[in-house]
Amino acid sequence: MQQETLNLGALILISISGPVTAGLLAGFVTLILNKRTTKSQQERDEAQALHDKTLEAEQRLAAIRAPLYRDLLKPWALLWAGIKTGQQDLNKALKLMQSSEYLETLFAFNTTAPDELVESYNDLMTTLFSLNEATSTDEEKKQAILKTGELLLAIRRGFGMTDTKLDAKDMLRAKIQDIDTIL
Repeated sequence: MQQETLNLGALILISISGPVTAGLLAGFVTLILNKRTTKSQQERDEAQALHDKTLEAEQRLAAIRAPLYRDLLKPWALLWAGIKTGQQDLNKALKLMQSSEYLETLFAFNTTAPDELVESYNDLMTTLFSLNEATSTDEEKKQAILKTGELLLAIRRGFGMTDTKLDAKDMLRAKIQDIDTIL
């Protein structure tokens, strides 16, 4: 009889503790899942906030860069015009490139432009500095022209058009009527 009472007591204990244990286990699992869900939501919110800050910074930089690039390209526009209109525009371009304002533009450009763009400008200038009207070959002069197109293309990419299908020649097509025969 004592064994029956013990078995009955164990059965009662199991029948009572089973639902309690299951309830505790379900509560524990729910608590863990809620913490994970809350943590995941918090991580998503933090990632979105970081994305928003990055986008805002990029927009501020674009607002700074647009007039900066325009100022950087002013002497180049004069040079292109000088090729067609004569020495007066060429002299204006050279004078502008030697001004303190242009030097300020270059410093601002070097500190705010993307690496690809700074490298492209430096490559263009290095190519131009190495040219000598008397000794440079036609191929070296063509490369200097293409470097200008590469700079324009780098500016285009710097404004977010990274998937552009255009190349350096395409960037010069509106400026050089017979570009395909020259280059």
